[in-house]
Amino acid sequence: MIGHLLKMVQFSIQSPKEGAQMVLAAKPNREVLWTILVVIVALTVILAQIMTYIVPTPAEAQQLMPFASSPVMFALVMWGLLVLMVFCTHYIGQVFGGTGAFDDSLIIVIWLQAILLVVQVAQIVLAVISPFLAAMFGLAFGLLSVWIFVNFVAVVHGFKNLGMVLVAIILSMIGVVFGLSIIFVFIAILFGVDLPNA
Repeated sequence: MIGHLLKMVQFSIQSPKEGAQMVLAAKPNREVLWTILVVIVALTVILAQIMTYIVPTPAEAQQLMPFASSPVMFALVMWGLLVLMVFCTHYIGQVFGGTGAFDDSLIIVIWLQAILLVVQVAQIVLAVISPFLAAMFGLAFGLLSVWIFVNFVAVVHGFKNLGMVLVAIILSMIGVVFGLSIIFVFIAILFGVDLPNA
């Protein structure tokens, strides 16, 4: 099972469009998809905590991102981020003439995060050897993940022009950042966290 998933991850990295078509063909129902999203968020938070144990977060970074020190807050912010990504991917894609269904946007966001989950594991292994190598690996794959997601979105919405997809994703990210800032303030107030001064 794990071996098959790893092969799917490798295939999606090497051939993003074909990888997207493969996962979209599975067509699980929406309730299952939301459950998978929650599980992926939980695993992401666990791996992030392991990474923090190996490579402690600098005090300056903790002040800028106070939620990162709390697994519960981090999970809520992460979940909010992914949900916003799903809605922005679907609705902004439709504004640009996309034809994809909402569940398809949900699937590709989940699958991208699943790929990044595997990358997290690789980063943890690298961090044990060299934190610098782990950071460089994470940065390089972060850039690659943009290209992967561009292709995923192109498949979902039937776009042929990848440049237009990139513009749509940039607009989506602006929407995600705006929405996430609202979620972050709400969570900070809920947990009584002092926000960093500008």
